[in-house]
Amino acid sequence: FQFIQKNQGTYLMKLNARSSFDKEAELKEDLLKYLGKDAIISFEYVNEIPQLNSGKWKKIVNEWKN
Repeated sequence: FQFIQKNQGTYLMKLNARSSFDKEAELKEDLLKYLGKDAIISFEYVNEIPQLNSGKWKKIVNEWKN
């Protein structure tokens, strides 16, 4: 997975999984507990999460620029 903050209150969860993740609704519900009930969370299913040069994966990304 990769969790990306796009801007204030808007998030994207990239999942390297089948085209449907059985627990997407549960995951969204859990995230809303931490991010606030007004948070907008979308899901994107991808074939892979790009690796960093170090060979690791960046699990959390902040793309929000103030």
